[in-house]
Amino acid sequence: MKTIILSVFAVSFAMVSYSQEIEFNGFSKGDFVISGSVNYYHRKHSSEFIRNGESSNDEYKTKNISIIPEIEHFINQNISLGLRAGYLFSANENNILDSKNTDEGYLLGIFGKYYFNTKKRISFFTETSLS
Repeated sequence: MKTIILSVFAVSFAMVSYSQEIEFNGFSKGDFVISGSVNYYHRKHSSEFIRNGESSNDEYKTKNISIIPEIEHFINQNISLGLRAGYLFSANENNILDSKNTDEGYLLGIFGKYYFNTKKRISFFTETSLS
């Protein structure tokens, strides 16, 4: 176990040391950025209550999944335009109402971003989009 921990530490240290040597020049006109998001949410809620003198259990489950990749192209140092496409899934279940609902859909959209301080490793941006 100590060998595994030491190996992970050594590899992590090497990666961090190497990343410090690379100089980041920021974004410039013509650069492409590929990014996106993957989200998963699961909730299970249960409660016990008494209705008309009888004990009853209420159980509610929900699950949401989304996968949204995006690509953007810089038209100058601070402004980029992009395209995103994605898949969305949602499922809800309630045993008291004896209901099950599932929804799924697709997302297609365009966006524009304005980046502040693009020459730094961490840069804030503002975005407008249409999906």
